[in-house]
Amino acid sequence: MIIRDISESDFLEVFHLNKNEIPKVNFIDVDEIKWFQNNARCFWVVEIENKIAAILVVLKQGLAYESENYRYFSKEYDDFLYVDRIIVNQMHRGKGIGRALYQKLIEIEDSAQLITCEVNLQPANEGSVEFHIRMGFKEVGQQWTSKNTKLVSLMAFTR
Repeated sequence: MIIRDISESDFLEVFHLNKNEIPKVNFIDVDEIKWFQNNARCFWVVEIENKIAAILVVLKQGLAYESENYRYFSKEYDDFLYVDRIIVNQMHRGKGIGRALYQKLIEIEDSAQLITCEVNLQPANEGSVEFHIRMGFKEVGQQWTSKNTKLVSLMAFTR
């Protein structure tokens, strides 16, 4: 397992990985993947046998980013990292990849005291809720997003 920064040659594979997880995550096109590459605190891919097995996209506060959930954290906190998405390919789940990504994030990014994310409650993403609770995240709020079609748990991990 190799954790590395995304490269342009990964864009199409990342696009398909993300697309396969809708509605657990929101759709992003290749232009948005490029925006994340240019603006994210980190945009990592996990490579296993020359294929992308997972991604992690983390943003710092202060960006002009239209996500309803990012805006929630921007209003509530002055200093935070926002996990926009963590996706592990279904065939690689349960192997510690998500934990390894978060551990690397915690190790290298020691300036922010708060790591935030949201997880879908409706439509349910129970595996992600359970994973984030095991990782030490606690719910700090809930909100309806996407024109009231999704209910999310807003979660935070404090160092």
